[in-house]
Amino acid sequence: MNKNCLIVYGVFGEKCACGRGLKVLKIIVGRSRNMLLLPDGSRHWPLVGCYRYREIAPIRQQQLIQRDREMVEVRLVVDVPLTSEQERQLSDLIKKALGYPFELKFVYFQERIPLGSRGKFEEFACEAQ
Repeated sequence: MNKNCLIVYGVFGEKCACGRGLKVLKIIVGRSRNMLLLPDGSRHWPLVGCYRYREIAPIRQQQLIQRDREMVEVRLVVDVPLTSEQERQLSDLIKKALGYPFELKFVYFQERIPLGSRGKFEEFACEAQ
């Protein structure tokens, strides 16, 4: 099992009373999600502070991809190019929110950030092992 993905654990119930014959989901037991991987091997849910990004710069869409235990890619769609001061402020905000001074690599997209391989958009994804 990939520890980095969203997986829902549930228990099936009886067939649906609607007559289609499909089983219903009786209860959801739990789920695992993309978790930030710190250099010491510990994991936690990343609080990235993205609700505050627009206080710093005109950002339309954002996504963080943890590439390894030391580097996070910051993907942005912006209205106008960011200044070096805006990038520095975003870096400070992100590092504080993540709780570790990761190396940050800014990558810019024109219209939108592409969906993942499963057709979903996630604000954070961990590719680190």
